[in-house]
Amino acid sequence: MLIRPMKTAKRRHVFIFVASVQLFLIAFFSPIVSDAQMYADWARMNQYGNTNFGWKCLSKAMWALWPNAKSLLCAVSVISLYAVAHFVEKHSKDPFLSYFIYICMGIWAYSFFVFRQAIAFAVCLVAYDYLVDRDLRKFTIMVLIASLFHETALFFLLAYPFSVPQRNDRAKVCLEIVCTVVFLVFYRQLLSVMLSVFRNGWLYEISEEVDGVGQLTILVVMTVACYLLDAGHRESVFQKSIELAGLLQLMSLHFPLMVRMVHYFDIAAMIALPDMLEAQNEKRNKRVVQAIIYISMLCIYIFSLNYGFPGGAAAYTPSLP
Repeated sequence: MLIRPMKTAKRRHVFIFVASVQLFLIAFFSPIVSDAQMYADWARMNQYGNTNFGWKCLSKAMWALWPNAKSLLCAVSVISLYAVAHFVEKHSKDPFLSYFIYICMGIWAYSFFVFRQAIAFAVCLVAYDYLVDRDLRKFTIMVLIASLFHETALFFLLAYPFSVPQRNDRAKVCLEIVCTVVFLVFYRQLLSVMLSVFRNGWLYEISEEVDGVGQLTILVVMTVACYLLDAGHRESVFQKSIELAGLLQLMSLHFPLMVRMVHYFDIAAMIALPDMLEAQNEKRNKRVVQAIIYISMLCIYIFSLNYGFPGGAAAYTPSLP
C-alpha cells in the first residue's frame, strides 16, 4: 500500500512528537551496551583523560543529577531526537520516510552507545539550517560546537564549499575528480596528519561497522537515483551532501575512521530521498520509487542490526534502569 506523506502541519507535528516519544522510550528501556558502559565508568570514576570538553561537561552534569548509566543514555537520546525532530520538521516533505531512513541507516543506533558522536551529529543537524541559508559564520560556529563532542565533526566544514549554489555539472565533476586524485596521491601524508590529530592506532584496523564497500555502493546508488529521478533538486544542499558522502566513503576504504565521518553527510538522505519521491509526477513511477526506497532501507536495517552494531538485536531488548 502506498504510504502517503502528511500534508497538514498538525499531522506532521503529531507524528514527529509521537515518533520522538516512542524512540526515546525504546532507548530508555534498552540495556547499556558497548561504549555506553565505558562512558558510565568514566563518569563514575570522574576520570575523563583526553575526552572532549563538551562531553566532559555534559557527562558531569548528568551524573550529578542522576548517577546512573541511564542518565547519559537519556541525555544523548533527548538531544539527538530533538535535533532530528527539528531537522525533519523544517526540511522534510515526508516525515514518516525521513524517520524510517534515520532508523534504517543506523544513525539512530549511535545514540545507544556512541554518545559523543551522537551529540556531534545532533549539532550538525542544526548546522544544516545555516548551510541552506548560506550563513558561513553561524554554520562554522555550530560545527565548532559539535567538535567539542567529537573531532570528526570538523570534517562537516567541507559541506560549505561543496554546496555552493549554481555550480554547473562540469565544475562539480572536476572538483570531485581533483579531490579524489589528491587523496590517492597524498593519502600517506593524510594518514600521518590524521594519526597526529586523532592519536588512534585503530585507524589501521578493519572497521567493525557496516562494510565500507557496501556503504559506498549504497551512496553511489542514492546519488545516481537522485540525479535521474529528481532533476529539479540538483542544487539541493542535501543532494550535494550525499555526493560528498560518497567521496569520503571512498577514502574510508583506506581510513576506517572515515566510516563515521560519512554519517555527517549521508544523513542528508533523510531529506534528499523524500524530495526525490515528491518530484515524481506520475503516480505509477512514484509507487515504484517508493517501494524501492522502503525495501532498500529495510534491507540496510536488517544488515546493520545483525552486523553493524555491538550486541546486534540484543541492543534493543528492553531493560529497566
